[in-house]
Amino acid sequence: MPGLTDLATELFYEISSHLDEHANRTLRLASKKLCAVASSIALSQLKIDCQASLTKTVQKLEAYGTRSTRGADYVSKAVILSLSPKEKTPTLESIARSIHLGLQLTPADKTFLEAKLLTKFTSALFALKDVRSISWHTSATDPSWAFKAIYGYVVARKVPVFHVDFTGGFHLDLTNFDRITCLRCFSFTNLPESKPIYNIRLLRAAAKIIHNSPDLESLEISTAYKEAIADAPTVSHLLRGDLPPLSLKHLSVCRLRFPLDDSILPHFRSLKSLSVHHNFDGARSDIWDTLKDEKIHRHQRQGCQQGVPRLPEVLGSAGTRARQPRQGVGEHVESRPVLFEDPAVPFEIVVLRT
Repeated sequence: MPGLTDLATELFYEISSHLDEHANRTLRLASKKLCAVASSIALSQLKIDCQASLTKTVQKLEAYGTRSTRGADYVSKAVILSLSPKEKTPTLESIARSIHLGLQLTPADKTFLEAKLLTKFTSALFALKDVRSISWHTSATDPSWAFKAIYGYVVARKVPVFHVDFTGGFHLDLTNFDRITCLRCFSFTNLPESKPIYNIRLLRAAAKIIHNSPDLESLEISTAYKEAIADAPTVSHLLRGDLPPLSLKHLSVCRLRFPLDDSILPHFRSLKSLSVHHNFDGARSDIWDTLKDEKIHRHQRQGCQQGVPRLPEVLGSAGTRARQPRQGVGEHVESRPVLFEDPAVPFEIVVLRT
């Protein structure tokens, strides 16, 4: 039997409309509560997967923004999956066809159309209120102005959680992207086959975002580099040693060189979890030596009883699964450091800290 959250929002409103005119006062009050429930469910998550044209995407955003004024007026998460037509070779002409502007467009017409779409899309996007999290999976056909609009929205609304996956496509114009500030959670995945200039510009912009987010708690990065070439970025490119220490609790990096030095270790003092996925030669010993020397996690707590092993003793030797730490008297160990290594998969270290 489906629960309330499985019912269509329209059904809530239909039931509510019938109860709203009922003679029974209790049922009328129930009607208002149903409206509030419907609004909360409808506004809990926004998913857009445009199948036909950008116009329909704009219409969905406009409808969503209108619904947000009906009740709770709260949006907890916006998920924008695709902004442009899912056609083999979408063009401005195909978009124009969908909004009945004709097929033959002059350069001036294209400029006009792009400006119109940007205005409508931005207006519809900014109608969304109280968005706290945006997860965006880009498309290879997303126009540059759509990137600007999304980034501009994150900047203007100070959205604290931003996840962007560039594997579907990437545009070199990073206008507004490096102006994003005050993130609490930030993750980005780069296009696997992107050109070096894309990687360099994107990572520079990401470093600026991190620099301007002093309260950053969670950071996930996946670059496009497949091997540790000389100019491949390192973690110190993003977490610079000359910056005030971040209060990072979760750090996950993939295909990023990971040599550690004392200048960036202050960023890791608050870590609860560290995950490193890579296939780079030579990086393994750097990470292992750092963990073994307890430069990141000093297994020391108030009231730590004798008998609780130190971190190197817990982790054991490289290539073996760590032993479980013994529990001290009167002490509850909620998590433990664990090391997994499998030659068949990219090297991975996951450290959990109590």
